[in-house]
Amino acid sequence: MKADLHYHGAIGFEREWLRMQGYSEKNLTKMIADAALARGIGLVAITSEGLNFSPGHWVHDRFYRLCEEARTLPLNYSHDKLGEVALIIDKKEAGRVIIVNGQTVLVREGEGRFDHLVIGSNRVPNLKSIGRTLDYCSDNGLPNFLEHPIVSSHYGFGRYKAEEILEAYLENITGVEGHNAQMIVPKIFSFLPVVGNYNRGANDAAVQLARKYKKPFISSSDGHKINEVGAANIEFEDDEMDISNGERFLASLKRILEQGAFVHNKGYTSLGSWLRWTSTFAFGLGVFPRLKL
Repeated sequence: MKADLHYHGAIGFEREWLRMQGYSEKNLTKMIADAALARGIGLVAITSEGLNFSPGHWVHDRFYRLCEEARTLPLNYSHDKLGEVALIIDKKEAGRVIIVNGQTVLVREGEGRFDHLVIGSNRVPNLKSIGRTLDYCSDNGLPNFLEHPIVSSHYGFGRYKAEEILEAYLENITGVEGHNAQMIVPKIFSFLPVVGNYNRGANDAAVQLARKYKKPFISSSDGHKINEVGAANIEFEDDEMDISNGERFLASLKRILEQGAFVHNKGYTSLGSWLRWTSTFAFGLGVFPRLKL
């Protein structure tokens, strides 16, 4: 099974973002399932993010929206829900996609605000310290990863802060996001202010960080367009998954991730795709300031 554990689907689920990306008035669940099946992706984590997060709100709770839109899928699709953990979509004669609940948790550490990737829930409280965030994950059995940790310009902790966190909380951290498909710019262009540490070298450094602390690392798309799903992914034997209920499913996924029992497919999104969504993002923030996190 190929899995993309960091995927947003769209820039945002607000009507303005959906309209600007051409997704307005469409069934997002169907679009995501179709895109995943076309790429051979069997598991995708839909990643919610935002300071104004409201559980059960169509805009901020992306998993909730996909579950609601599953009710209006065409007749050749069927669905089953594993509590608040996962949504299973079966498309006749095409295959199955498991959509897992996920979250980029906004962490407050000292004077800084950082991102932390969590799989299996989008109810993790925002703006808590990394220690309290990891305690929550541990108490609730949630796999979690340092999100693009080297890219301090995009809410990563930065190399030295990431090392401090790994040393202090090693047992409660599942691993590191080592390969992010959005880091498409070659390292040789890192001298450009607009690029900085947002380049392929950040992926290499993140993998080195994971290996230094003997932690698994994942490869993911961090996709903000529907067709970017699975641009990078991990792959494991699906007979290790238990989909009998949400709790067992999450425990089996957590075990696979902790053991590093997977291989990597380290792709990148295309330059055209990246330019389209990032330019749309910049334009949208300029026209609709309220959309900013």
